Amino acid sequence: MRQLRTILRLRLQAKLSLRQIKTSLRLSLGAVQKICSKAEALDLDWPAIEQLDDQQLASRFYPQADTRVSSAFQLPDWSEVYRELKRKGMTRLLLWEEYTQQYPNRCYSYPQYCMLYQQWQKKQKRSMRQHHKAGEKLFVDYAGQTVPVVQQDTGEVPHHLVGEKPEVHAKAFLIEMYFHNRCICQHARQYHSGTTTVPAHMPERHKKHHQWTPGRLMNWAKDIGDEVLIRVKSQLKQKQHEEQAYRVCPGLLNLSRQYPNERLNKACQIANHKNLNRLKHIKSILLSNQDKLQPDFFEQKEPSSLPQSHENIRGPKSYH
Repeated sequence: MRQLRTILRLRLQAKLSLRQIKTSLRLSLGAVQKICSKAEALDLDWPAIEQLDDQQLASRFYPQADTRVSSAFQLPDWSEVYRELKRKGMTRLLLWEEYTQQYPNRCYSYPQYCMLYQQWQKKQKRSMRQHHKAGEKLFVDYAGQTVPVVQQDTGEVPHHLVGEKPEVHAKAFLIEMYFHNRCICQHARQYHSGTTTVPAHMPERHKKHHQWTPGRLMNWAKDIGDEVLIRVKSQLKQKQHEEQAYRVCPGLLNLSRQYPNERLNKACQIANHKNLNRLKHIKSILLSNQDKLQPDFFEQKEPSSLPQSHENIRGPKSYH
């Protein structure tokens, strides 16, 4: 993490206690203790640490992490953060610490992480909000007659105008929306309940979700490995709507850009065998190198059969 060097300096040079470091840097005690214990196991003192640059230092502590140094910080996957926070006992601090271990030299500080997550949440609420036309207003249609904008007429405006108040013109077969005297969108008027959505009006993130199909996801998974394909099929099957899986599956498949296909396929094999259903489990297997252990370490052993003949075993003739 970016505070890795600071933790080590406070512990090894300034001789602060673990709790003092925790309070000073607003970290969990466990995170501080883990780093200090790792330094002791690596036999690193402060003079030796000073000789290492940031990438070398991070590589010692997190061999499997992305230790590249850049002024452009790595943005977390906020959808994954949102899902993980629903788990009992999970906190933002724990997720942030895991994130810093994955990108030790390109991570945001904890206050920045929390602020960016809150901004993301506000955008999600805003982007999913639909604009309903006011039922009490009257507008002139093409025939010169006034018609009410009924409650059933529901549509969306372009994403960048969310929060504004467009003017709505309702015609017999068309709904037009104007903003600053300019037509910003049109919807075919429907005289029944429902909504209409124009793909061009969607936020960029939602557009990308609509580009995915089950076939495209499964073809990508098949190129990586059979166990990855099983994983993707399972995600598509267990979601009530396939579109929900379009947010989860790319996160799994994109791990192939960070890890070799063989490792990702093996990690999925372990997770599939143990019924581990979260993407976080796959990442944990890869980070801890469980997939590199012997191939049969997770296989169930056949129960040993007891001998059926022994001098101390009585047969049916022994009983009357």
